[in-house]
Amino acid sequence: MLLLDKQYKLNKINKALTVAFGTDQKIDLLIKKDKITSEIKTLMIENSGEISKIRYLKGLQIIKILYEKLLGLEHHFASVASLNEINKISNPNQYPEFEKLKDLIASKKDKKRLLI
Repeated sequence: MLLLDKQYKLNKINKALTVAFGTDQKIDLLIKKDKITSEIKTLMIENSGEISKIRYLKGLQIIKILYEKLLGLEHHFASVASLNEINKISNPNQYPEFEKLKDLIASKKDKKRLLI
């Protein structure tokens, strides 16, 4: 809003410069024009600083969100790994003693079939 007001004043001064006749009047208008031009530059620098600040804060928010999502995924995969380990422990086929017992039972079963 301020920038538009300054641009409007600058345009008015430029029009006034084209119709000004006296040197004192032209000098006053040129001084005003220079002052408004410097104010416009200052406003533009402040606006770019504000934009950079907003971008920085938004970048930090995105990094925070991504970090939280990463922690959630890490927790999820740790839970999946723990569940897999529990399933391995609860599966009797994982134990060598059970395999030996199964082989023993199978061999006894085969012997009984041969006898029949």
